[in-house]
Amino acid sequence: MFSNKKSFFFVASGLLAMLFILSTPQIILADQKISAEIDQALDYTLSTCLPNGPSHVDRGLLAPLVHFAKTTPSGSALKLDKREGATPAFISFRIDVPLKKLMQYMYDPNLPCYIVMPSSMRMTEWKSVENHPDGFPLLWKMFDNLQEPFFVRGVEREEITPDLNTGAYYGYDLYRSMTILPGPEKAVVSVSRQADKSDVGRKGAVVGDDQNWNYIYSNEEGVSMSGLGWASTYMYNGFTVSVFVETGPTSVQCVIFKWLKAGWSNMNMVKSSHIERGMTRFVSDLKTILESPFLPSYDELLDRRAELGTLENRELRDLLRPYFRTLASADDPILRRDPFSELLADDSYLDAMPRLEMEKILIHEFLRCRLGRTAALGADVCDRYSRLDNPWSAQPLVR
Repeated sequence: MFSNKKSFFFVASGLLAMLFILSTPQIILADQKISAEIDQALDYTLSTCLPNGPSHVDRGLLAPLVHFAKTTPSGSALKLDKREGATPAFISFRIDVPLKKLMQYMYDPNLPCYIVMPSSMRMTEWKSVENHPDGFPLLWKMFDNLQEPFFVRGVEREEITPDLNTGAYYGYDLYRSMTILPGPEKAVVSVSRQADKSDVGRKGAVVGDDQNWNYIYSNEEGVSMSGLGWASTYMYNGFTVSVFVETGPTSVQCVIFKWLKAGWSNMNMVKSSHIERGMTRFVSDLKTILESPFLPSYDELLDRRAELGTLENRELRDLLRPYFRTLASADDPILRRDPFSELLADDSYLDAMPRLEMEKILIHEFLRCRLGRTAALGADVCDRYSRLDNPWSAQPLVR
C-alpha cells in the first residue's frame, strides 16, 4: 500500500499531467476523423466558391474551421471522407512570415504563382472576378484597415507542373473564393473546386531533383510513367480548402483539406498518399522561399518582370539557349525516352516555347541564385545576377 505522501505525489502528478494535456494542442492521429461541426463548416465553405453560392460569407459558419486551423499543430494527420468520389488528404503546417506577406507573394495577381509555388504551378490566370471588372483585388493591401470580412470569387485557370507519380500535367478551370477575416487574429480562407474535368493529361518530365524546378512539357497526350504512356487521363474533380490564421507577428498556422478524383475511363486512381506527396511538395517550396532571408523584395520581383517585358522573344530565346544545352546534358533517364529525347535534340522545343514560359524559367534562374541555390546555367550566371542591376541586359553566356 502506498504511503500518504506517495499517494499524494501520484495524484498530484496525474492532475498536472491532465492539465498539461488539456491545455496543450495535441497532434491529431491519422485514424482520427474530423468532428461533425468541422464537416459542416467544410460543406458551407465549399459552397462559397460556386457562382450560385452565398453572396457574402457568414463569419460564424467559418469560425469552427478557423479555430481548428489555429489549434491544430503542424504535422497532424487526419482521416477525411471522400467527397463526390474524390480521394481526400490533409496537411497542417506553420510558416514563419507575417500573414500579410504570405498574401502579398501568394495571391497578388501581379506576381505569378510560380514564384512561390515553382514545383506545383506552371501558371494561373483569373478569367473572371465577380464585382471586380478591373481584375482580382490586391488582398494584402486591405489588411491594415479592414473592419468587416472581405469576400471575392471568380473563375481561375490553372496549369500544374508534371505530377511526381505519373509525369502528366493538366490544365483546368476552377471556381475560387477568397475570404479575409479581420480582427486581432486575422485569417484568410481560400476555397476552390474544379468547374469541369481537366484537359486531357499530357506527358511532362521532372528533370533531376524536383527541388531544382526544371520541367519539360510535351504536347503528347498520355502519361510519362512506363507502361501507361497510352492512358488518356483526366482530373475529373477536385476540391481544396486552405485556411491561414495569423498566430503572431511573423507566424501563420495553416491547414489544407484536399480531395481529388483523377485517372482514366472515369475511374479514380488517386490514393491519399499521392495527394499528400503533392501537398508536401507545395509546402516545402512555400516555406523555403518565403522564409528565406535572401528572398527578393516584392518590388524587386516586379522590376525583374518588367525588365523581361522589354525584351523581344528572340532575346529571351538567346538567353535561354545555354539553359537548354545544360538541361539536355543532364544525367537523367527520363531524357533518354521519347518524347523528351527528341524535344531537346535541337532548338525546336525552345523555338516553339510561349513567351510566358520563357519568362518563368528566367525568373526561376534569378530566384535560385538569390536563394543561394545553383542555377542550371551555373555559378557564373548567379554571379552576374548579383552584380548587375539588370541581369537580362548582358549577352548570354556560351558554354
